[in-house]
Amino acid sequence: QLPPFAQEITLSQTAQTIARTLYVSAHAKSSDATSLVSVLLRDLISPDRSENVRFLLGDDRSPQKIAMLAAQILRVNGMIARAVHGVDLAKTGISIETKTWLEVHVGDHWQAFSVATSESRVPASYFAWWRGDAPFVKIDGGKLDRQRISVTRVEETVLRQTLALGKHTGAFLTNYS
Repeated sequence: QLPPFAQEITLSQTAQTIARTLYVSAHAKSSDATSLVSVLLRDLISPDRSENVRFLLGDDRSPQKIAMLAAQILRVNGMIARAVHGVDLAKTGISIETKTWLEVHVGDHWQAFSVATSESRVPASYFAWWRGDAPFVKIDGGKLDRQRISVTRVEETVLRQTLALGKHTGAFLTNYS
């Protein structure tokens, strides 16, 4: 079942018309929903962007803008899509950059697409932190100088956790681990 979330369309009427044109063009070059999304993303990230893409993106060609624009284009055309923001857990340290990708509801599941490559997968190490077009932090009546995300690796094996639990709750779990 599809989880509820806002499918708001924030594009102007002119931008929605352009979105329909871009969708039709991508649809003509694709064989199914997965390839359609890949073609659309390739059109948005291409260095030889069309005038329509340049109009919609403006000066902001960041992965966040591309993912949110792709989601809007798909929504205008009746598909369910959202930008996803998270971190790459394979990297550790202070000031880890957020990663953005696109999720599209295809059939009965969400399918992830890399904004950087337009492939229908993202690394398994990506951890989704929030979904949608809203920024990570929103401040009313003030200014955020900077935000910093830190990632630290802490490894624990399932067996170690199970054994520790078994010491406190009896041998039932440890007999079956």
